[in-house]
Amino acid sequence: MIYFNFKRNFYLPLDGDLPAIILPVPAYATVMTDPFGMNVLVHDSEYAAPNRFFIHSILTAYFRNVPLWLQQFTQPIDSVYLTAALARTFTQFFLVFLIAAYATGKVKPWDLDFLLAASICVPLFQTYGFYTWMAILDQSVTYMFFYAFSISLVLLYFLPFFNAAIGRTTFQLNRFLVVALAVLCIVSTLSGPLNGPVMLLVSGGILLNYFIINFRKLISIPVAKRIIHSISNIPSPLLGMMALTIFCSIYSYYIGTHNIENRWSFIPMHERYSRLATGLWYHYTFKLAQPLLIGMVILNSFLIRLLKPNEEAKKVRTALRWFAIISVVYILLLPLGGYRIYRSSIVRYDTIMPVTLGLVMFYAYTSIYLLNHIKRKYAIPLYSLLLTGICVFYIHQDWGIREMNRCERSAFTDLANSHDPVVLLTQDCQVMNWGKMKVPGDSKSKTDILLYWNIISEPKLYYQESGEELHSHPETNSNLPDD
Repeated sequence: MIYFNFKRNFYLPLDGDLPAIILPVPAYATVMTDPFGMNVLVHDSEYAAPNRFFIHSILTAYFRNVPLWLQQFTQPIDSVYLTAALARTFTQFFLVFLIAAYATGKVKPWDLDFLLAASICVPLFQTYGFYTWMAILDQSVTYMFFYAFSISLVLLYFLPFFNAAIGRTTFQLNRFLVVALAVLCIVSTLSGPLNGPVMLLVSGGILLNYFIINFRKLISIPVAKRIIHSISNIPSPLLGMMALTIFCSIYSYYIGTHNIENRWSFIPMHERYSRLATGLWYHYTFKLAQPLLIGMVILNSFLIRLLKPNEEAKKVRTALRWFAIISVVYILLLPLGGYRIYRSSIVRYDTIMPVTLGLVMFYAYTSIYLLNHIKRKYAIPLYSLLLTGICVFYIHQDWGIREMNRCERSAFTDLANSHDPVVLLTQDCQVMNWGKMKVPGDSKSKTDILLYWNIISEPKLYYQESGEELHSHPETNSNLPDD
């Protein structure tokens, strides 16, 4: 399965923002020298991606070094696609690993429960079939880093707290873990565009849950003291770390409001919410992708209730209710994040990816719980058959390997073989761009990185026959096309 997904990833094309971020172009020079957005605090500056230093740095270091290392074993063009494929494959299986760890409380890949949880998750990572409705890994490697890889840091951060909250461990964290979590908190909130809001909502939900639990217990004391004791009775390691998380998230959000990319396009707030409703209808009704996953989580939760769940399962069902509340709040807040022409309905697979991941995690947990606790012998084969059918359905929708970068690879070969300073490419596809390259001068950042990667041996530019722009993403510094 790992090899199959790696091969798929190897055949995906490069995207138009990769060169601009890796070089970087002047638009991204400030963020690369300002990890904590101090230019915003001190000078009230506006520049590209002020609250995303760490993911820019990771992406840049990775693509500036790994292709050159791989060229010891392979050709320059192959080395770049191998680099992208390795990153996507690692991120996918790191996410599967984290989801299985949440679902089972185990981290040994050879454990049967862990393997089962991982196995039912893998088909839900759609590359082709239901990609538009529930993709977790973007086909663009740049935005795979900004969304899927970034959110994996959030999942890693909250894993110890989840285990403690449902009774697998305690909230007594050793000093090394506290320091590691604090560093991870800072790195996570200053990475992907979704990390800060997600961490803020989850941290707030966690503290509110414990406050409500304590408040209900202390019914015999005055309200003022009841509130104080309800807060002070929250486990101190949890209270301290969640307070740090909330602070970092709010700080990240504040400096993110000085992102110059937010000026690209604007529509009134009421129209954003109107488009949000359209996007929700499209994503949750047009295909079975999301409704089937949601339906399985609801069905599993109902079956667990019938089985009279143990203490851990009761706490997970409480967590599931909080997840539903936080997901609704998160979706309702999406229009506040601004408007992008390429994401005209506000809701898209990337913006709802945290919700999709949460659904996958609760689906894995509830499924493994049922497999381990169903008592009636005839029911186990029936439920196993249901899970197998779900896996087969998603695999069927997403089956196959498509050589989506064949045209782009051909263009790189022609560009490398040409001795002209300006090359007309005849390929009818996007070549490391969000559409056809119409103006030779616009290709400079592309050829600069191709020269760095040894794909071409001398500086040159390229262009193609005029054509329509195809696609775009949040960080691009090119002209923004419509979807």
